[in-house]
Amino acid sequence: ELRPRGGDGAGGSGPLRADLVVEASGRNSIAPSWLRDLGYAPPEEISIDVAGVIVHAYPALVDRQESVALRLLDTAEKAQRQMQAGLRRLFMLELSKEMKYLRKSLPDIKRMSMYYTGIGPGEELIEDLLQVIIWQIFLEDQPLLRTESEFTRRKQEGSRELIARGNQLCATTGAILEKAHRLRTRLADKLPAAWADSINDIREHLDALVYRGFLRDTPVQWLRCYPRYLDAIEKRLDKLQYSQRRDEIKLREVRPLREHYRKLAGKQAASDNHCPELETYRWMLEEYCVSLFAQELGTLFPVSLQRMERQWQLVQKETG
Repeated sequence: ELRPRGGDGAGGSGPLRADLVVEASGRNSIAPSWLRDLGYAPPEEISIDVAGVIVHAYPALVDRQESVALRLLDTAEKAQRQMQAGLRRLFMLELSKEMKYLRKSLPDIKRMSMYYTGIGPGEELIEDLLQVIIWQIFLEDQPLLRTESEFTRRKQEGSRELIARGNQLCATTGAILEKAHRLRTRLADKLPAAWADSINDIREHLDALVYRGFLRDTPVQWLRCYPRYLDAIEKRLDKLQYSQRRDEIKLREVRPLREHYRKLAGKQAASDNHCPELETYRWMLEEYCVSLFAQELGTLFPVSLQRMERQWQLVQKETG
């Protein structure tokens, strides 16, 4: 039920009834606070009768940088992803004073920004760090928020962890950026022409790990593995001096796996779809590279070519 603003207008001054209301006020949207004040959580799914055809839509709180807005999406999976991003932004907006203090208190940010210069702007790195900190504290491995009371509880409890989590993330990020910078410096040197195929693959591998926005794109549990992944790349580069032929053999084994992933991941991104089995394959592939090129570092779980092939079958089954 809606009540019109102002006097008697063409529609009268009484309440209006509607099966669906689409809020479209843009940047200054008040839909989230309006629903909250009324005591409602966004429904998980709604059904709309469009000319006799039932259409299912999935409401989500979406991130608009300086605000959040309620929008309808066409799949539950897209709505959940957008909802998580919207909730992350909402926490940042609600904790604006704490965010301002945290922004000024991030340890070693000048050095990290220096390493990030060749990748993207330093200010973008800071924003990504803040987003990941918020994600870790308030949303990671927790049920999807749908009520104001739960939001308030998490905000109050989690705000105490901001500095500690910020310090931890900055330590991990600093190590990642330093290792990536060191590798890129080595790869920029004049290297033997016979290594060209391996060097090009190493460059592509490094660029697929550490790129503009990698912090916000990478699940936190895998971000923690990045230092080991980069150490594995460095050990591979070291070994080229005395085992280039062995590297070529291993490269022939892993290259088709990478190509499979890149092609399908590109299609998934273009269609705004997400395949959990493909995500699993992507990180299995990183562990497999460690086992091939730097076995001494160990892997997070057992991985082999046969396991990779079985996982790819699951990917194909899910994506059709």
